[in-house]
Amino acid sequence: MFLLLKIWICWCSISVAAGWIFSVFGGLNRWSYGLLCIGFAIATIVSCKTSLTQVTSNLRTKLPAWARRFKRPLPLLFAVTVVLSFLGGILYIPVYGDALSYRLPRLFHWIAEGRWHWIHTGDPRMNVVGPDTEWLWAPIWALTRNEKWCFLISFISYLFLPAVTFSYYRRIGISRRVAWVWMWLLPTGYCYAFQASSIASDGYCATFALASVLLALRARERRNASDLLCSLLSISLITGVKQTNLLLVALWAIPLVKSIPRVRIPKAALAACVVIAALISFIPISYLNQKYTGNWKGFATGTNTRFDQSKLEPDSVIWGIAGNTFALTAQNLLPPYFPWMDRWNLAMERLVASPQGKHFRSFERFGFLLRAPAEHNAGLGLGLCVLLIVSIFAAFRYRTVQSAGLTLENRFLILVPWFLLLIFMAKISVFQNARYLAPYYPFLLPITLRQRGQSLLVRKRWWQWSAAAVAVLAVLMIIVSRQRPLWPGNVIARIFELRPSGAAFAKRVRNAFAFSDESPRTSNWLRQVLPPSEGIVGYAVEIGYSEPAIWHTPTVTNVWRFLPGDKSESLRDRGINYLLMEPAFRNDEQGKQNLTDLLAQGSEIISKSDVHFGPESVPEELWLMRLRWK
Repeated sequence: MFLLLKIWICWCSISVAAGWIFSVFGGLNRWSYGLLCIGFAIATIVSCKTSLTQVTSNLRTKLPAWARRFKRPLPLLFAVTVVLSFLGGILYIPVYGDALSYRLPRLFHWIAEGRWHWIHTGDPRMNVVGPDTEWLWAPIWALTRNEKWCFLISFISYLFLPAVTFSYYRRIGISRRVAWVWMWLLPTGYCYAFQASSIASDGYCATFALASVLLALRARERRNASDLLCSLLSISLITGVKQTNLLLVALWAIPLVKSIPRVRIPKAALAACVVIAALISFIPISYLNQKYTGNWKGFATGTNTRFDQSKLEPDSVIWGIAGNTFALTAQNLLPPYFPWMDRWNLAMERLVASPQGKHFRSFERFGFLLRAPAEHNAGLGLGLCVLLIVSIFAAFRYRTVQSAGLTLENRFLILVPWFLLLIFMAKISVFQNARYLAPYYPFLLPITLRQRGQSLLVRKRWWQWSAAAVAVLAVLMIIVSRQRPLWPGNVIARIFELRPSGAAFAKRVRNAFAFSDESPRTSNWLRQVLPPSEGIVGYAVEIGYSEPAIWHTPTVTNVWRFLPGDKSESLRDRGINYLLMEPAFRNDEQGKQNLTDLLAQGSEIISKSDVHFGPESVPEELWLMRLRWK
């Protein structure tokens, strides 16, 4: 397992570093990434030939034992989760909101121009957010021109999650039986199970975070340089994905302090690894943010927009911790279906508007909940959280077994994550904090799993049935996921339509799942109405979700974002003849004026298409305009 894990870490690190290096030379293209893949494959085979041969021979002998392992309920349910996640990934084009609005579009812009560049956009996330996720996708998109396969980054990382969880928990003093049970239970957390087939960037960071600390511990045990270098690459990688992961560097430093004196590393290998680690970390994007915005985080203060820095951090440390304690609890305990969403969110808005809730006005959307857990809002999930709470209290009944003593280092590894959690809550007030904490959850559990009664508790039949029920619930949630439904929703809707009282329910079912196919429908519509001669298309938007569909039109080689505050002449100067217009653009005051000016110039709306921007949203119209100039 460790050999394959290190190969995966090296490939991800080289992919990210290559993105920056290719950008310097304008070489973000299919040929560059093709050579990179071939070169990495050859280097891996040559350098790991003996080890890979041993892995292959061991696989033959251990395969029967592994097969017997998956006859047990928890491993079997994990295998079912893996299969369903793979099916969801290959069947559906990604509909993850952040990916559609800025992650995929900026990747397409960079590869179209052959390099990273600061993009003209009204959505600052297209420029300021850590780009490691996009650099991981870049080889896939460059070679296949299909973002569907980008889910493999999350999926492959998810496959490693049980093994790294078990290995880490054993090294910090958790009993073998407890570590074995929770290595299968942790991946049933919704933030991991949903994102295994997604292109979201939170879940897979948990694998790299665990690997960074685990490999640092293992490097000291084996005095192995490759373990320590891969540990450095792994922790650097997650800081380049999200700046909220920076706190985990403090946790990684705990085993690093003792590992460095015991491991000899060749100077050339160390220098190369440090350079790659710097490239894949938060350093490049922080420098570029400082250069272009004057702020290393990238989000300016005083813009009075949803991305104003003042709305992303609490005003007070105390109220930040108090508010996030409530919000994170609510998000993690969100039931599989929450029909009272509208009333709950209205109550939260009233609370914030009241004098009693004034301290929470610096939160992005305090206490906001969605109708159901999904890849973009889920934490550990109701089932796993309830099982943890029950386990904490039930373990007191079985405290007859004396736990082995902990080393000072292990005490730090168990307690420090909770101090990091307090810092996280004090500094971050975005409304999706539950999924941002995905890399932190594995480090927060050991304080519970070290209870003296846990070893006996996990043997109790009632607890084992409860654990299996939690895993079954996660499987069911994947099947009925609105992002990638694996059940015949349309067939069921047709059955209910035949009943006199079933029409309303059938409509709700269709609306809930219709948007999962939205991007392909928009792409097909644009292929039909856009002339094949158009290489550059305008996109009238502030923050939108339809740009990836434009890039799937075969002849389109570039997309220019036309902002409400831009002058209409900027379209003419760039030779743009067709403009896709979002509903939000038409509702903006400056956007309305631009629309009036374009119509006055003789431009015309040649086609319209209904689009769902979410499972709860009503259809809205996308307009395609042919631009004419007097």
